[in-house]
Order: sequence, then structure tokens, then C-alpha cells
Amino acid sequence: MPHLTRRSLLAGAALLLAACSGPADLTPLQPVNFAGRAPIRLNVARVDTVDQSAAGAAGFGATLAQSPAAAIRNWGAARLQAAGRAGTARLVIQQASLTQERLATQGGLTSLFNDQPAQKLTLHLVARLEIGPVGTYTGGYTDVKVERSTTLTDGSSAADQAQATSGLVRDGMDDFDRQFEANIRQYLAPLLLP
Repeated sequence: MPHLTRRSLLAGAALLLAACSGPADLTPLQPVNFAGRAPIRLNVARVDTVDQSAAGAAGFGATLAQSPAAAIRNWGAARLQAAGRAGTARLVIQQASLTQERLATQGGLTSLFNDQPAQKLTLHLVARLEIGPVGTYTGGYTDVKVERSTTLTDGSSAADQAQATSGLVRDGMDDFDRQFEANIRQYLAPLLLP
């Protein structure tokens, strides 16, 4: 029968703790990027971006690769292209916020063995594309509104929160892109160029 020493027990405990902690995810968080998508060519000479949103990601610090407002600005720079000779389009960022809310958790013996939702993250993205008069077209606008949320359990690490916030912004901006492009093509079709 093998004899267990204190040294072998400590080494075994260290290995067990390392195995239970799981792999550290050191993947750097990347900003949302729309550079690979085809531009939406507008029959205007200029596209301006106006940010009317309040700073809306306070408390997240380094866990965000980019703020929601920066993600919308990057979307506008990558997707909206001025291809005409006259007129102006304005991308107005009305709301771009990411909030966190503490959720009530249950105590007791059950809570020791089950992770419970402890924090809710909510993303709000609201924007408008306004186009003034161009030629015989009197102008128009279209809006987009995206809301997404996710929860984190009471056992979530800082890396888990960073991945959740980054994923929330990425997924929300994918919805934003899809919905806004569809709205632009439906409601501003006379001002689109091939």
C-alpha cells in the first residue's frame, strides 16, 4: 500500500485546484468591425455622425473592447458611403448604453451548489438616419432600435464578465446592422445608389 506524504498531498491538492479553475481565457477582446460588409451607397455628398447619447457604459472600464457609441460610429464609417454630388445624411446616435443591474439571489444550502443569476447586463442602441432634400427628393429618415440583455451567475469571473459584455455589444451590433440596413433599403430606397 503506498504511503502518502504531506508533500504528495499538497501537490495533489494544487493539481486539483488548477484543474477546477478551468483554462484562463486570454483571448484579447476585439472591437466590432464591419469592414468586410459592402457599403450602403447614399446619393448624398456627405455623411455626418452626431452623438446625442449620454456616456452609457460607465463602470465597465477595461471589460469593453469599445463603447456602444463607438461601435455605432464605426458602423457608420464602415457602412454608410456618400456617393452623390449634393445633400447631407446625418447618422444620429440617440441612445447607446450598456447597464448592469444586481439581481436578488437566494441564500441557503441550495445556493451553495447552484450558480444563480446575480447580474443582468442590458444593451440599448437607438439611432436615426436623416437625409435632407436631394434633387427632387424632399428627404426622409429611418430609425433603428435594438435591445439585448444577458445574465451572469454569482460565480462569474472578471473574464466571464468581459466576454459577456463584449459578446453583448457584438451581437447587438449585428442586430443593429441587419435591422438598420433593411430599414434604409425600405424607407430611403430613392436615395440609394448601386
